[in-house]
Amino acid sequence: MLISFVIRARNVARELEGCFKSLVRQNLPPSVEIEFIVVDNESTDDSVQVALRFGAKIEYISRGDFTWGRALNRGIARSQGEYVVLISADVEPVGSQWLGIMLEEISNLNIVATYGRQIARADAPIDEVARLTVAFPPSGPTVSMMPTRTPNGCLCFLSNACALIRRSAWEKAKFDEASNGAEEQIWMEELLRQGYTYTYAANALAYHSHRDPLTRAGYRLWELHREQLTRQGKQPALGNIGYAVGAICKRRIKNVVTVKASARSRVEGIMNLPFEVTMFLVSGLLEAIGVDRRKVRNFMWQ
Repeated sequence: MLISFVIRARNVARELEGCFKSLVRQNLPPSVEIEFIVVDNESTDDSVQVALRFGAKIEYISRGDFTWGRALNRGIARSQGEYVVLISADVEPVGSQWLGIMLEEISNLNIVATYGRQIARADAPIDEVARLTVAFPPSGPTVSMMPTRTPNGCLCFLSNACALIRRSAWEKAKFDEASNGAEEQIWMEELLRQGYTYTYAANALAYHSHRDPLTRAGYRLWELHREQLTRQGKQPALGNIGYAVGAICKRRIKNVVTVKASARSRVEGIMNLPFEVTMFLVSGLLEAIGVDRRKVRNFMWQ
């Protein structure tokens, strides 16, 4: 049995090396073979060299062509495995049984995808600690029906930061190449409509938390806000942007007070908030005056 790992990368040489080291430590039966596909988005550091050192095949995608879904589709198309592991370059599975647990979870033929439990690193920002604690609880069920939408229109399921999917499922439904995020939710929603099931592998733990530059952190907030509005059939406007800023500040203060995290994460959470909000507003302003969305992302994603 061949298992393909598809990893999207841009200037993540250090994180990518840690990811590969954790993957090659996985304890698998002799009958299981693995291959690595790295989809590189014009990296200017040693990301490609790190990938080649671990025997990965490189699929290149330009910044102009890049969307999260398109990068996944190109990586999977380049792969040959019956199963495909979608994993972010900054994810490090815990222990040597992580992949084995995921494979066991997906053994039922009607289950087309499973995803593992993501836990924060010690230096994770306070919002990341809070998000991961809520989104990835210590246990979870197999899901065979459409989850209830949250008030902002989200269907919170299936994170492709570390997920295992059947290739046959991807052949039935490709990842959406137009969305600016949550492409795995759109994908799984379509498969649920077709009668398939996914599951949450709570025992398959992996470290994954973003520690981004402030420009990128602010843009992430803007990207999520815009995506939520899109799902509700709305466009950014002064009213909902003001509401979003208030919600961001309220959430950050609540997390600093209530979430179990290091003192460093709490202090940084307060100190960084004005800068992240500023970058959130700058991202929205640039798009509002007509700057191409991809150019805004590339500028903020340095």
